[in-house]
Amino acid sequence: CGYLDVPMDYANSSAGKASLALARYPAQVTPRLGTIFVNPGGPGGAGTDLVLEMGVTLSNSSGGQYDILAWDPRGVGYTFPVVSCFNSTEEEATFWQGTVPENGIEVKGNFTNADSSDPDVIAFWAQEPRVDTLLGSVGDRCLQDNGDILTYVGTAAAVRDIMAISDVIDGAGSLVHYWGFSYGTVIGNYLVNMFPDRVGRVIIDGVVKTDLYASGPPYLIWSYQIQDTEDVLAGFTSSCAAAGPTGCPIANSGSTSDSIRNWILALSDAAYDYLQAGGQYGSAYIRGLIFEAMYHPTQWPDLANNLYQIADMLYNGNNTNANNKRTPMIGYDLPEPSHNWGIPRHPPLYDYAFQAITCADAVDAGNTTTTDVFNEIVYAALNVSAVFGPAFSIGGFYCHKWPARAVERFSGPWTSTPKNPIIVIGNQADPITPLPGAKWVASTLGDGTNAYLVEQDDYGHSSLAEHSDCTVAIVTAFFNNGTLPTDDQTCPTNQVLFPSASITK
Repeated sequence: CGYLDVPMDYANSSAGKASLALARYPAQVTPRLGTIFVNPGGPGGAGTDLVLEMGVTLSNSSGGQYDILAWDPRGVGYTFPVVSCFNSTEEEATFWQGTVPENGIEVKGNFTNADSSDPDVIAFWAQEPRVDTLLGSVGDRCLQDNGDILTYVGTAAAVRDIMAISDVIDGAGSLVHYWGFSYGTVIGNYLVNMFPDRVGRVIIDGVVKTDLYASGPPYLIWSYQIQDTEDVLAGFTSSCAAAGPTGCPIANSGSTSDSIRNWILALSDAAYDYLQAGGQYGSAYIRGLIFEAMYHPTQWPDLANNLYQIADMLYNGNNTNANNKRTPMIGYDLPEPSHNWGIPRHPPLYDYAFQAITCADAVDAGNTTTTDVFNEIVYAALNVSAVFGPAFSIGGFYCHKWPARAVERFSGPWTSTPKNPIIVIGNQADPITPLPGAKWVASTLGDGTNAYLVEQDDYGHSSLAEHSDCTVAIVTAFFNNGTLPTDDQTCPTNQVLFPSASITK
């Protein structure tokens, strides 16, 4: 672990220095083939945490002949600059208290239409003026606390930082090997197109549709991103039904996928009523709990147990151990490291790297308003997912009020010819980076020539969500000796979703 100082602005040396936090898991097998840079996603995921927790796994999966190296991107973790807009989680909670960014959106049934007399729709729209004011205030607050640092974060800077690290570790102009997940695929696609002559062995997995991210109004990406969430939910309900009551406690002997979905919707409505009566949580909590588990199908037995406990409390008055959780943001949720090697932990939720990086990369706000953002949420609820659409969950919802854009933004072209072909991996049912993103990147670069698409037949976010011997073999062969898969290859999984009932996908 260590730090590397790099220019804050690669085009202006007078801007000072950034200090990048690095963590490396060394190659375990000789001969050493170089360095694989890894990024867990976010934006806002700390790469140092990824290496500390999963360095051994990533090394084994790539054959062990590479150093596995991650850095905390600007604004994140241990790196300077850090984007922090509040002094504590309590201060942040007070700032947003009572609003949808903090508490979620309460829904009983569906949003029927934007002009509905439905009380939930009315209550949602009643928050728009206050949320509009707070979005402006949080931007002002972050600008006051961070100043022009906000202009030096972003994905283009992250890619240039990778090049600088590579120059130091593997030699000036060396080929860059990279493995990125979720938002890390944005970094990967920027890298391939900004520095095509330095592309070594690159895999991007759980792919963001980069043209929407870089060139579209950032708030509009929400309805695209959640297009497969209902399919993932159907995977949970069908697997639970197949497991039956011995494997999944919210099932009974006659359960079907539809009956379990209806049970979940009824539970959400009961939580809504509980909150209205003065309880601790409502429907937004239930939907957030489910949405988080859609990322990680290996957690589905835990989800079923949590929902069972909540139902026992709501319907029978028994206490539950369930705790409130915020709806997760875009990215691969990593466990907290089991050890930190003596490094002080970075601040938790109240850093705003997620918003700062998303908005630094975004197009200018133009005439976008908070009304447009609220309309997008209603559209997503009406047309994409009634369960998951009503959520204030992405950094793009903040960008029209965010006070800064990056000094360097990259918006393509996305058709560069990389020095070496890359592998693009997408799940067939991913709750936040749907498969069309992977297909778009592969086809834009040149499917079957410059990019090779692998579809993993599973649920969850990125191929890490479920184990696949097929995918692991592809990754290992590619990093070991550059072997490319058959284009558009589909990999089955070997994951047991409800172990007590031996239910697999």
